[in-house]
Amino acid sequence: MSIKRHNPKRDQNEREIVAALRLMGCKVLLLDQVDLLVLHQGSLYLMEVKTTKGRLTKSQEGLLAEGWPLHVVRTVDDALTILGISVWKGLS
Repeated sequence: MSIKRHNPKRDQNEREIVAALRLMGCKVLLLDQVDLLVLHQGSLYLMEVKTTKGRLTKSQEGLLAEGWPLHVVRTVDDALTILGISVWKGLS
């Protein structure tokens, strides 16, 4: 499910992160000012997906300054760690 966005441009890594979150049983909404609203085990998390070199917008920095619990995630591992999910990947 997604909420209509004014700017439909998304970071390349967002699709993989959203798929992993949903695989772990999370509900995920795609938002506008912040990328994701994630529901996991009754708790809500705001996540902003950024690429390796991506930076927050002034608006997003303002949210942090106001005390919003915005988490910047760059990888699936980042997102799962915020939720307290550790996935053992096994030995290679």
